[in-house]
Amino acid sequence: MGGVFLKTLNMSIAASWLILAVILLRFLLKKAPKWVAVLLWGIVALRLAVPFSYESALSLIPSAETFSAHNIQYETPAISSGIPAVNHAVNPVLGEVFAPNPGASVNPLYVWTEIAAVVWLAGLAAMLLYAAVSYVRVRRSVAESAPCEGNIFLSDHVRSPFILGLVRPRIYLPSGISAASMEPVIAHEKAHLARRDHWWKPLGFLILAVHWFNPLCWAAYVLLCRDIELACDEKVVRRMDLAGKKLYSTALLECSAGRRLVSVCPLAFGEVGVKERVKHVLNYKKPAFWVIAAAAAACAMVTVCFATDPKQDLLQEQHTVQARITEVESRSFLAVPVGGDSELSSGGLRTKYPEYFGLETFKGLEVYVWQMAKDSYRFGLMQGTDREKTLEELMGMKGASAEEMALILSSYNIEDEDIFVIPWQNPISSYMVTEEMVKDPEYISNIRAMLGLDGGSAASAEETASDHETPAETLKKISAEETADAFGIPIVLPKNANWIEDAEYDLMDENHLRITYHDLIADADCTLLVLKNADLDLPPMDYDEALNETWEGSTAGGRYIAVNVRHEKDNEKMTLAVWEYKEYRFAIMGEDDTKAAIPKVALAVIENLD
Repeated sequence: MGGVFLKTLNMSIAASWLILAVILLRFLLKKAPKWVAVLLWGIVALRLAVPFSYESALSLIPSAETFSAHNIQYETPAISSGIPAVNHAVNPVLGEVFAPNPGASVNPLYVWTEIAAVVWLAGLAAMLLYAAVSYVRVRRSVAESAPCEGNIFLSDHVRSPFILGLVRPRIYLPSGISAASMEPVIAHEKAHLARRDHWWKPLGFLILAVHWFNPLCWAAYVLLCRDIELACDEKVVRRMDLAGKKLYSTALLECSAGRRLVSVCPLAFGEVGVKERVKHVLNYKKPAFWVIAAAAAACAMVTVCFATDPKQDLLQEQHTVQARITEVESRSFLAVPVGGDSELSSGGLRTKYPEYFGLETFKGLEVYVWQMAKDSYRFGLMQGTDREKTLEELMGMKGASAEEMALILSSYNIEDEDIFVIPWQNPISSYMVTEEMVKDPEYISNIRAMLGLDGGSAASAEETASDHETPAETLKKISAEETADAFGIPIVLPKNANWIEDAEYDLMDENHLRITYHDLIADADCTLLVLKNADLDLPPMDYDEALNETWEGSTAGGRYIAVNVRHEKDNEKMTLAVWEYKEYRFAIMGEDDTKAAIPKVALAVIENLD
């Protein structure tokens, strides 16, 4: 439900820019026919009601998705308003107040989002209840009415003429209405029926009920009701002479009713802005052709600029950055920046990786690189210091791609030689970083080439290795049979030789077990990480929510356990399966073409738990 609320909230924020544009245009087009204003409100209604929109290079909407459901649930909370000043003011506060707990399954802001969704539904229910009660009360008030002619009825309980009903609408008039006023009043109400206003007003209220939390939507609905009446007045009086207009204005004054802020029904003749309507009727002149043409052009302009989403191009296309083509070890080619400042949009990397921007550079920058699978590198960034980074700090880094990190580094005014590339052994990765690799100048040079940096000399590579040591790990090799005694529970991989091979059990400490193995079905190296009395501290990754799955397994004792399976957005092969059992936390990560091999290993492990 939180996802639906966030989608609605983003739609409402995007539509707010259109509402402001229509309010301004409504003021500028005073001489245009009022049906133009109603048409503009129809465009607003579409923007608020339709959950998708076309992209346009001419769109003036700063951002189509201010709140990202993925960021709120899995990453550091941040907004992408499309206005840098707003993002810079709000995001640090969000990141501090709702800082994610790496071991938790969701961010704190995600919980508040779910609470907000419940409040939103309560407000929606209240609005619909108000509409239902209003309809029933009006219906009861006209239960005793006398037919006049056709669908026109007279009632003693009616103060102002109105229309009631969607399928078979009826016109209700006060019993005491004068004969002189009856003709213009009936003409007005029939004009409403001809324009289908008895449909559009309830539809507008329904949209308002969904977006009740947006003050601009309330303003839009009030102005819609006013413009509907003004457009209907114009339709009736455009063929009248001055005497007819005066008679019509007299009828308006006679049938005027008390004004209400918001009403869903009925369409009342004298309820909305009577003074303004009388003035408009008496001063009405048929608009010139150029006025109508200008109004039509304005409608088209507003639609293109505010009813469409901004184009979401690749970062290399969004920003003007000088680039060169670098060949990397995998024989793929990567465009990376080679100089100049690139203003990264708030909807791009600054929102996704806010902690990687604005770092102090007087002691250089440290780029940590780890490998999760074959040809799958991830990069983290920290400012240079004279101390070793803790494992907690390293595990808290978000894994950026080579392209992303290259663009991030291009935003800093720093020499390449002051950027240190440090290979790091991620505890959940089965790809081991050896001391020889860290000190290998060619290995470092290849990594630097992926980032668009100079390759560096052999001396600088050795200096990097000696100056920036990664945290040491103490490994104790054990067998699968020893896990029960050494770790408290049996952790056994499938014994099928056609499925699992080269399994190694490394006991990091009494609360930390890492198992690496090769999955023949997925044809990939995978890592199973198990923590006891501790939360999993996994590096944040960008997962595709549409591919999220839940698998269910059963222990030997008949206890059911849910396994949450996620797939990386940029590389769907990269799969993460996490679950809990008593005080233990499990995670399996690796590339899985089948999208089923890793979850099945998880279920096999669960089956052996007692």
